[in-house]
Amino acid sequence: MSLIIAEVEARKGNIAEAQDYLLYTAKRNADITSVADLPATSDELMKFIAEERVREFAGEGHRYHDARRTGEILNMANFLPFDISKYVFPIPSDEINAGFCTEQNTGWEDAMPTRG
Repeated sequence: MSLIIAEVEARKGNIAEAQDYLLYTAKRNADITSVADLPATSDELMKFIAEERVREFAGEGHRYHDARRTGEILNMANFLPFDISKYVFPIPSDEINAGFCTEQNTGWEDAMPTRG
């Protein structure tokens, strides 16, 4: 929750408040002992918070939603850069075949990651 609040405060330009909330998780790094060790601009804070979310939530399934919400372009091994915010899940064929949906999401395959 502290990372969410830190992100909100950084987006609003409230640097000191963002640093205070960010310190809670960032101080796990032995080199960070106070807010003075954290980035001092909104853009730098947003980048640091994004990196901290990756470290904090590794393996918990939050990466997809964070990248989609922030419009991040993902660079994956053996794939071209992927804009995950444009990806739309297809409607399962079982639902279409059962008559619940009669049409697939238009263009869902257009935003799929492509091998590079």
